[in-house]
Amino acid sequence: MSYQNHKAVARAFLILMLTAIISFGIVLFAMNQFFTRADQVVDEQACRASILTRVKSTIKLVKVVEVNPFPIVCKTQHKILEGNEEQVKEQISYLSARCWWMFLNGEYGNIFNRQDFASKNTCFICYTFSIKEDIKPITGEELFEYMDEHYYITKAGEKGEEEGVVTYLDYIQRWKGKGLILLGEDVEGKDIKFVGNEKYTYSISLISPDMTSWGKWINSIVINGNIFKSHEQKQQELELPETNRIYIANMEVDDKNHCVNLGSI
Repeated sequence: MSYQNHKAVARAFLILMLTAIISFGIVLFAMNQFFTRADQVVDEQACRASILTRVKSTIKLVKVVEVNPFPIVCKTQHKILEGNEEQVKEQISYLSARCWWMFLNGEYGNIFNRQDFASKNTCFICYTFSIKEDIKPITGEELFEYMDEHYYITKAGEKGEEEGVVTYLDYIQRWKGKGLILLGEDVEGKDIKFVGNEKYTYSISLISPDMTSWGKWINSIVINGNIFKSHEQKQQELELPETNRIYIANMEVDDKNHCVNLGSI
């Protein structure tokens, strides 16, 4: 009888220990997920705050030379996108809008303050992502259609902004500053397709044009040097190099021609 009682107690203790270990593991996993997401949000907010400090503190030594003692503190984050085609399009759209938000809604040019005699644009990869599920490939046109028909909610209190609702496309192209969304190519050199099953890794970058006096002068020489263009055409092309851009690309085939990529900064 005593032996049976000991076995029952030991069994109950073992069950209790296993339950405690499993519960602890679940709590630990949940805490890790929470703090990981919290860290990502903090990283995004720190990135935006550092950029705002930088653009407000640029010192012009001479007419064509600008310097800034404040660093940009941004990290590239990797995301695994899950869900069906609509959910994936929503996540790509949201990450694109979030990248645009971090870099001050396109209201400032030459964010990276790069002095380059070739007047090359510079860019930073906000996010890399792959798609978990084996979904039907999403074309660039389908992504643009989604961005034009679905809405992004801007948050109150961010740089004095009121809460508002605009389409993803409008948010990036015209809500605060002028912007463009550029898409790279697929592995066959055609328009990009977003493929699932984690087959490819894609990137969402912010391209910041050179808007220093030197950069503008170089752009004006290149554009005005062609006497066969109308004034309207020249004006449109003058504005294009001064426009911030969101660039979404397949990292395996991106030829880097759009910009000089910066690492985590």
